[in-house]
Amino acid sequence: MKFVDKKDFFSDDIWSRTLNPEIQDELLSINEKEFFQLIVDNDVFKQQQQVKRNVPHLTRFIKQSCHYTLPNLGVCSALEDISGNSLKSVVTSFHDPKFLISNKKNHEVEKMSEIISHVANQCDIKMVIDLGSGKGYLSSYLALNFGLIVLGIDASSSNTTLACGRNFRLYELLKKQQQKQSVSGTICVHDFNLVSGEKEKIHFCGKENISNCCPSKNIPNSSSELLINAEGFGRFVPITASIKTDTVLEDLISQAKHEIEHQLPTENPLVNIIDTDPILLCGLHTCGNLAAAELKLFSRSQQIKVLLNISCCYHLLEEEFWKNTFDKEGDKDPMDVGFPLSSVLRQKKFSLSRNARMLACQAFERISQKGEIPTKSQFYRAVLQVIIRDKCGTSRSDYRVGRLMAKCNGFVDYVRQSLKKLKLTHLQITDEEILNYLKQYEPEEDKVRAFLQLRLCLAPCIEALILLDRLMFLYEMTSVEKAHLVQLFNPLTSPRCYALVAFKNAA
Repeated sequence: MKFVDKKDFFSDDIWSRTLNPEIQDELLSINEKEFFQLIVDNDVFKQQQQVKRNVPHLTRFIKQSCHYTLPNLGVCSALEDISGNSLKSVVTSFHDPKFLISNKKNHEVEKMSEIISHVANQCDIKMVIDLGSGKGYLSSYLALNFGLIVLGIDASSSNTTLACGRNFRLYELLKKQQQKQSVSGTICVHDFNLVSGEKEKIHFCGKENISNCCPSKNIPNSSSELLINAEGFGRFVPITASIKTDTVLEDLISQAKHEIEHQLPTENPLVNIIDTDPILLCGLHTCGNLAAAELKLFSRSQQIKVLLNISCCYHLLEEEFWKNTFDKEGDKDPMDVGFPLSSVLRQKKFSLSRNARMLACQAFERISQKGEIPTKSQFYRAVLQVIIRDKCGTSRSDYRVGRLMAKCNGFVDYVRQSLKKLKLTHLQITDEEILNYLKQYEPEEDKVRAFLQLRLCLAPCIEALILLDRLMFLYEMTSVEKAHLVQLFNPLTSPRCYALVAFKNAA
């Protein structure tokens, strides 16, 4: 099945060119609910259900696509294979700060911090480097809840500033919590003047506004001072840096030490880290090429003994053997490609394409459980592409309008706003012509729905390929003793739920 661009569905006659007649007929013979039942039903592949639904070709396609997913390939390790026992046993007495982050992020931070702290304890590791640390959700939790020294690295300076302010506020809240628990043994979120569900609306806004959060405190002016003026607070040090293929670990640590050494270096445990101390390298939803850069950094550094990475945003990966038609000459640095990594696929000069990687980002389990795909916006976009082709005399695929449909009042408004965004307002087309296009293709909307459903079945297969390529890359390293793929999150809560965990040889 070709990974075509959905907006070309009508303009390139995707339905007829990519699907055989048997699959076409069976797709149109069942409704959306029945299709997803084929996927989620545990007994989907029993003979009686195939006869009952009378869609043998479709059932066979779904069965084959389901086979090539991580849960069914038998390549994933159980969490117990890594932890050895219940991870809950390592959680400290601190209350989970659920009132500071969304339910999704809390689920991710809680699960990932548990395995990190457990592995760090097993391997006698005191320091963690968190790549793509963002606002410091994971980093601050590891530092305050488990006492680990954490160097958070993010390419965005605004994220680094926000992480400083948020970490200080979190420290203050946890300190109040401990004080209250020591008196009454209970804790109430409302004692912190936080409204349930506000999430980030509690002024985690960096040094410029942090005095509004804690007006009674003497807040330092620089982020470096902010990190070290609270007891135990300096265990989390966020810095701004970009990770590339040639990034050197020692340079990152030196940068972090430089930011604090002119303040009160004796009070920050990071300054005592030496080049022989083992390090755990982690990344929670590292975006695009950052995941690949993290694996390469792990492979180069002798000091990094453990890797724990969960990636996301596969569509932003740079491929070595696929040329993006939207790229200008010289845009791609051949040293910073993110796929493929393993020699197995590199020898084959294997490529996916952006459309395939975009598909891998789909929340397969969520959509399957919900039982529907938002088809209308895709249908509108496909008809718009026909209009552009007819009026411009070209079928270029680099026209991107984004998520405009939610802001539009009907198809005519959608076309008008899209043409404005694409700077194609010079095209001569009346409202009546636009409605005629819509009328012409409305009978075909069911085909768009059916095609998107079938296409979705391949999403977990592509993700499996990307992650298995990375697992093979780790196994090809002579210094790696063992490597695992493990499902760490609930996919309904966090669709990118698979973690790569690797351990280097003790020697």
